[in-house]
Amino acid sequence: METKAVRGLGHVDGGRSRTVRRSLTPLVDDVRAQLGLDVALVLYQSPLSAGAYVLAASADDDTRLPLPNEPLRVQGALASRQTRSRFDVTLESAIRNYTLHLSAALILPWDQDAGRGWLIAGMHASRQEGKALDQELLSRFSSQISRAHRLAGLEGATRLRQDVQRALRTMSVAQLDSPTVPEALQTIVTVARTLLGTASSYVSMPGADGSDADGSDFVFTNFVNIRTSPFRRLRMGPGAGLGGLARETLRAVRSLNYAEDPRLRQAPVEETLGEGLHSAMCAPLVAADGSLLGLLYVANREITPFTESDASLLDEFAEFASLSLRQAEAEQHRMAVVRRLEQERLAFELHDSLVRDLMEIGFIAEAGLAVATDSPVRNQLEAIGRTAELCLEKVREEITRMANDGGLAESSSVGEVIEQLRYGHGLRDIERSFVVTGAVRSALPAAVASALVSIGQEAIANSERHSNASQVEVALEVSDDAATIRISDNGYGISSDVLEASMSQDSRHFGLRQMRSIARRMGGSFVIVRYDGGLSIQARLPLSHREPE
Repeated sequence: METKAVRGLGHVDGGRSRTVRRSLTPLVDDVRAQLGLDVALVLYQSPLSAGAYVLAASADDDTRLPLPNEPLRVQGALASRQTRSRFDVTLESAIRNYTLHLSAALILPWDQDAGRGWLIAGMHASRQEGKALDQELLSRFSSQISRAHRLAGLEGATRLRQDVQRALRTMSVAQLDSPTVPEALQTIVTVARTLLGTASSYVSMPGADGSDADGSDFVFTNFVNIRTSPFRRLRMGPGAGLGGLARETLRAVRSLNYAEDPRLRQAPVEETLGEGLHSAMCAPLVAADGSLLGLLYVANREITPFTESDASLLDEFAEFASLSLRQAEAEQHRMAVVRRLEQERLAFELHDSLVRDLMEIGFIAEAGLAVATDSPVRNQLEAIGRTAELCLEKVREEITRMANDGGLAESSSVGEVIEQLRYGHGLRDIERSFVVTGAVRSALPAAVASALVSIGQEAIANSERHSNASQVEVALEVSDDAATIRISDNGYGISSDVLEASMSQDSRHFGLRQMRSIARRMGGSFVIVRYDGGLSIQARLPLSHREPE
């Protein structure tokens, strides 16, 4: 990733100006020492910045210096492109209550392709004796500073490029080793903190705790160096705080002094200051369709003049992080599909073996009861039948849980039922088509949805096993009081004699009888609609079912 911060702002070392500051500070110290001045500082204005900010500063021990990168207002003194001597020069911070007053100062401008700089050297207002300033010496220093600034900018750009490449490698390796979404989020906040050099980082996600149905509220999910519970538990509504600005603009935003930032609405100032955070940036994590995946924050525990290149760097890192997060979601979905298919396979095998054996035991017990006259024998057959039925019910519940993998909750949509039937385990490649009519947006009770899936899967399995069908159509109609499912195939069909035998108690073919048993257990009905030239079965289940007594 060749960032805009690297391409367009070579003088800035990751927005932090560390390389530039290390290079310029000795020169600024020399200016102050050789001329016996109180203060010397270098200001710079890049094409992206709204005003001038501090690159390096030097002063005597009693002077409070401006912060690195702090934007300063110099009351018209920077307008001229000529070297100027000025009296009563006041420099004011644009982000906090800070003022530096000089009784006399020399201001030397210098230009570069990437922007414009100024060397300002002077004396405190408290020194009344005044002193002549050596303009020739200052001009020589100004040339040295301009040259050092340009070289340091190139070095800073190289360092930033290396930092970015290291960050991307870390993200890529972590994505291979730990592909889940929670792990991807933790990697994102860890790498962001390192790349931007901040004290803390954290990420928020829409409705991540499950208590916000529409996802309009954001909650914090992953943290690095965040200590207090009130801050961790914050819930941010639309437009609230720094994240609210990022959600509205869909770009990185900065707050250099959070507690006094007039742009922030409904800002959790108390919790933020309680955590000890004073300056922060926030960038959106955006999905491919433009929707918001989350918000990425970096923050410091002291007032930090984050620059435009800081914001640009965070913005571009957030773009890469969004891609990583989308890939993690895709991989997590793929793993869930593989797990579901394996569970469906196991459930199908259990259905074909254990369920059918238990049903056979029950049907044999029923057939024995039909002819037995001896009371002890009948009692034993009844006990065998009840035990088989109880075991069958427990096995069915477990098979349903395995097959659905939690997909059918307390209430399920019609679409979820269709999805279970569309992608359920199959014996061979048979075309499945689906028709849904009626109240298609209605929520179905879990028991009804599970029964519809069981009947549908059994009917499709029968078509695959016995009919030599190439097509199966599933029609689902939902009314106010019932759900009706019809499964039809284009196979051989079944003769009336075989059909009658299959539905009898002593038959060893259990598919049709099992579907009828499920429908009756739900208080519904089961009928064979067509059996010649393809089989068509239909089950009608009431939405408010009662178990038959």
